[in-house]
Amino acid sequence: AQEAKTNEEKQSAETKVKVLDIAQKAIKTLKSVLPDFDIVVHDNEDSFNTAMQDVNGVAGSRGNFAYVKGTDGKMTGRIDINLSKANARTVAHEVAHGILTKSFGENTKLFGDFRNRLSRVLKSDVNKELNDFANRYVDPKTGQLLDVNHEEFLAELTGMLERQQASISVSTMQKIAALINEFVSTIT
Repeated sequence: AQEAKTNEEKQSAETKVKVLDIAQKAIKTLKSVLPDFDIVVHDNEDSFNTAMQDVNGVAGSRGNFAYVKGTDGKMTGRIDINLSKANARTVAHEVAHGILTKSFGENTKLFGDFRNRLSRVLKSDVNKELNDFANRYVDPKTGQLLDVNHEEFLAELTGMLERQQASISVSTMQKIAALINEFVSTIT
């Protein structure tokens, strides 16, 4: 392999190593909770984009979560990671989609309620960053927010928390944990 020469190349290589490490750890944890889930890491964009055609995902994105029907007719969760674009938060973000979908199903009201409750305990700058991210999911024809808007907010929050990029105080983390426990108890 050729050695990285520029800082950008070194950072890119370091990011790829981090993403792979996170994906390996995530699959072990994920399999213990959701055994019918897989993580596929694509080392190039062509491989990722071809896979997106098969699962109706977005080509060129950092990652994708989808349910796919196997040859046996069984539905399995599949997380695809585009290693050429992924960052350290991508794996946690996509894993969160799987867990949230498994927990909340297609109940957009439940997603919205959970998002709204979490929004009240987050700092305004974190809320702004999450809202800016989630608000990219709009219907191009109508300009209306898509149903996945709340789920994207929550998945990105998970990615932020996993990478500790949101400077969140211990008391706020305790509030988030309490809200998670409250919601989990209502759906289980």
